[in-house]
Amino acid sequence: MPVVRFGWLGSTRQSIVHTALLDEIEAWAHDWRWSPQSCVAAASVRPIQGAAIDLVWSTPAGGLACSLGASSLAALGAMLAGTDADDEDDLALSLGRAAIEQLSHRICRRAGLAGPAEPGEERAMPPELSDVRLGAYRAVFALDTLYLQVSLTRALCDRLAPPPADNAPRPALVSRGDAIATTPLALSAILDFGEVSLAFLSDLRVGEVLVSDLDLHAPLTVQVEGHGDIAAARLHRRQDRRAVVLHAPLQPTS
Repeated sequence: MPVVRFGWLGSTRQSIVHTALLDEIEAWAHDWRWSPQSCVAAASVRPIQGAAIDLVWSTPAGGLACSLGASSLAALGAMLAGTDADDEDDLALSLGRAAIEQLSHRICRRAGLAGPAEPGEERAMPPELSDVRLGAYRAVFALDTLYLQVSLTRALCDRLAPPPADNAPRPALVSRGDAIATTPLALSAILDFGEVSLAFLSDLRVGEVLVSDLDLHAPLTVQVEGHGDIAAARLHRRQDRRAVVLHAPLQPTS
């Protein structure tokens, strides 16, 4: 039984894989003397909905698949040849197929492989190329009016963006207190104002002063980002700055 490797491809390594694909697509387009009007930047990392799989390759070290979505291999061949063609044009179809095969070979060479095996046409997408839980990576590239989807298996991604070596230095584990010690939090010190009538509030205007019936030295409570009261405190002054001095943590209520 083959070993099935589960695990999503991390965003950092996705970025490395994506950059490698961009480089190869740009070089591939240059080889065909084709300068797409739209940059070959990826439109997304999700599959084209309802797209047929034009070509699927398998290699001992991984696999890849290419799809042109609603377009076709003949449309790609016609664009490369600068002619009009339909799906029945054998010359355009063979040219489009040759171009996609060359792109797949470029990607495999980038991954350190000799090249893919003979591709199969319009095969069902295997799980290792479609299931992100298995590390599959899929990106869509805009090329003029065409949208090229490239899917890679986790094994091929590992060759394009090798994972860190097992003996690579890893961050040392620290205590929970040390890990969160520098996390910023918003503190609120709330002083009870007392009571005021609703009729009085309805007549308030900008600039009016509200006089509390409580002393400024009355106890106040301290809250952390809306997670409730954490301590009791009092207003103080330290040199020329106003301060809140904590007196004790609040006792939990039953």
